[in-house]
This record gives sequence, structure tokens and C-alpha cells, in this order.
Amino acid sequence: MSGSVDWIAAMYISDSDDHSSEDLSAIHEEEESELEEDNDNEDEWEDNSEEYEEGSYVSDVENLVHKANANKKQISDLNAASSSIKEADSKAAENIDNSVISGSPVRYMLTESGMKSAAVGEASFQEKQAESRLLEYLEGSLDDEREILTPGKSKSRAEELPMKERVLQQCGQDRPLPFTAIIPPSVLKKCVKIGEGVYGEVFRTIHGGGSVALKIIPIEGNFEVNDEKQKTFEEILPEIVISSELSKLYDGVENSTSNFCHVKSVSCVQGSYPPELLEQWDLYDKNKKSENDRPDVFGDDQLYIMFEFGDGGCDLDSCKLKNPAQGVSVLRQVACALAVGEVVMQFEHRDLHVGNVLVQPTDSASITVVLNNTPITIDSEGVHVSIIDFTLSRLSKDGCTIFCDLATDYTLFEGKGDYQFDIYRLMKKENKNKWETYHPRTNVLWMHYLCDKLINSKRYTQAGREHREPMRCLRECL
Repeated sequence: MSGSVDWIAAMYISDSDDHSSEDLSAIHEEEESELEEDNDNEDEWEDNSEEYEEGSYVSDVENLVHKANANKKQISDLNAASSSIKEADSKAAENIDNSVISGSPVRYMLTESGMKSAAVGEASFQEKQAESRLLEYLEGSLDDEREILTPGKSKSRAEELPMKERVLQQCGQDRPLPFTAIIPPSVLKKCVKIGEGVYGEVFRTIHGGGSVALKIIPIEGNFEVNDEKQKTFEEILPEIVISSELSKLYDGVENSTSNFCHVKSVSCVQGSYPPELLEQWDLYDKNKKSENDRPDVFGDDQLYIMFEFGDGGCDLDSCKLKNPAQGVSVLRQVACALAVGEVVMQFEHRDLHVGNVLVQPTDSASITVVLNNTPITIDSEGVHVSIIDFTLSRLSKDGCTIFCDLATDYTLFEGKGDYQFDIYRLMKKENKNKWETYHPRTNVLWMHYLCDKLINSKRYTQAGREHREPMRCLRECL
């Protein structure tokens, strides 16, 4: 099954029934048999397709080897050349700049003096260069053209920057800063805790003339928080990159959507938790009973990553929708956003439960998404959707694949009691537990989950004959 692009074709762009070959009803029909299969057989599955090719890098190596072979006769004749020529050849070889450039593989470059060496020396060096690159490539000593930003994945021997510096670079900082340098006191006083997770806390406040959400994640500590190990710089980097890249789709031309949360800033912060935030944490705990550890456990040397997002409203689980037409609009906005993400950067969300879909009122009558230069207009029905939390997500950008490797996260696939946990297991079956590879069908699985929730779990404040058609539309998606 294809991804959200085909979902839109079947559910929204066309009203015909000609797209039924990939009907989502197959998911329910296959679900029980798929989930009963023994997980011990997963290692026996064969991966019959290679998701990625080495592309331009392999081509580059092959071209160099081809040129080198064409020069073999010339090189052979030059083996008897004078010692002065050999000396020039040697100097040219020493001019290799063996460095990592912008996260790409090792690239071999001639310095200016090397480029000025005799034609004979350059020809000989070209052959040695090609052979050396090919040998190192086959031995696996060079990084793949795609740099994999994922926990536990081996990296190049010569990283351009340590992980801490790379995260600071994404934050536009040269060192961690105190809370007060990022959040002015006047903004801190307006903070209200609105949510939490094992990752940390979420506060709403007014900053820059508008409502924003602050997501604060403790990192790099040597003790557990909320019964989980704190994330490292290496583990938090993919979420930073993915959030920022998806936010940029708001300003896209050929493909654009406003349905991914808007990242206003990402900061690396150090210090103990501000008293203003602890006060709000206590108030939240009093009213809703927090499941997290009180953040006064953090000392002055504690590090955090703080996201500042545009306020996307309340999550789909707790928000009140007036009628099924709003449910249809939510589903269409999510589907179109995922389709844009798939087209631009092979995006999979992989954790799109009702807590990660935000809904807020809007005065706009419609939402416009551009997909492959084609504008798609969605009736807003008075609601605007923002997709959040890309901790488990995957995308490809500029030759790099960024993902969270869930292969050894066994507990994620053991949950029971909600369709959400079935989706995790169905994803694992879809990609054969290989989380780097691109499988857009996982987005469709989550769309099916959301559709099920909108039909069977949401209670609409308006009901009646006029709302039967939108509900029928939702049911047809199942």
C-alpha cells in the first residue's frame, strides 16, 4: 500500500470509487492474522528490495576508476620516468585533503599546489586516488553518502563536529545558556503547564506578541527521570532536525502545508528549574495528578533542550469537536500534511496517536495545501490541525536519513488495550523491523487509527440528520 498521497486520491481529491484497490478495509481484515504471527520469525523475512542506492558517490568512484583504467598504459610508461617526476608525483599525493565536509563522506581534494603539479604526476595521482577511494569504500571505512543520525549507529571516524557542538549549531549557540537568557522574566511569569510526557514538561506562555508552547526536555544527566534514561545529544538531534525541516514546509512553493507545528526556536539551556515553572508544575499536579518526577531534582549543571512552538491548541484526545464535519476536516488536514511530507522528504511520523494531533479554532473558512504544485483546498469547518512530536519519526533530506531505531525497543511493541499499540506492531511487520528504510504505508496505518478514533471514541456536541453524510464519509475510510 502506498502512503498518504494515495489516501488523498481515494478519500478526498476524487469522489469516485475507482481507487478501491488499496482500500483501508484490508487493514482490519489482515490485522488479526498479522498480529498473531510469531515475532521469532521476523529474522527470517527476506528484504527483496534495496531502499537506497549509493547514487552519486558510487557513480563518482566508478568514473574515477574508469578514467584510471584508461590511463593505465600511460602510467605504465611513466614508471620509468626520472626521479624528479616521481618526486612531483609524491608531492601531489601528499596534497590530499582527507576531511569530512558538511556531514558528507570523506572527499579527496587536491590543494592548489597539487593542482599545479605536472600532468604526468596528476595522471598518476588520479589513478591512485580512484583505487584508494574504491578500496576504502569496499572495506566500509567511509561513511555512506547518507549520514545516519540515529542512536547506536556507527559514525564516521572523523566526525565534522562532536554531537554537543552539532546540537548547539542547530540552536544557533556556542554554549548552553541559562533559562533567563532564553525566557525573559516577564514571559516566565505567564507560563502555565499544559502537558507532560516521559520526555519532560510543556508550558504555554505569551512571547513575541503571541501564544507559544515551551517543551523542555532534560538531557545528558546521569540519573533517570520519569523512570527513563535522559536523552543524549545524539538522541535528541534527530527530533531537532525533523521538527525544523517540517516547520519549513509552511513556506514551501511546490509543496507546502501549515499543519506541522511551527518551530519558533530551539535552545540548549543549563541550570536548575526556574521557581516560576516549579510553581506551575505543582498547580498542574494538584489539579491533574502529574505522573512525572517534580523537576526540582535537577541541579545547576543540568542540561535541557527547549523547543518554542507556535501554540497549536489542545490535543485531539481532549478537545471537543462540534460535529462529524469537523472530524472529516481533521482527517483531511492530517492526510494532506503527511502527503506533503512524503513527497518532499520521505516522511513517516510513526507515532501519530490522538495526543500528537493538536486542534485549535480558526476563523479561516478553508485550509490550503500545495501538493506537487497542485493547490488542495480543505473546508476547515472552523478547526486547524497541527501535528507534533517527531521523536520516533523518519525522513530523508539532502542525502541524509534521520530516524529513531526502534529495533531493540521491545516494550513499545508489547502494549495492550488500545488500537495504538496494534499500530506499532503493524509498522514493525511492514518494515521488517528495519527502521531506516522508507515505508509510507505506516502513515496510512496511523490515518486508519485516527479515523477509528474519530468514529468510535469522539463524542460530538451536535448530532442530527444533517451530520449523517460526514459520518458516512468517515466510516467509508474504514
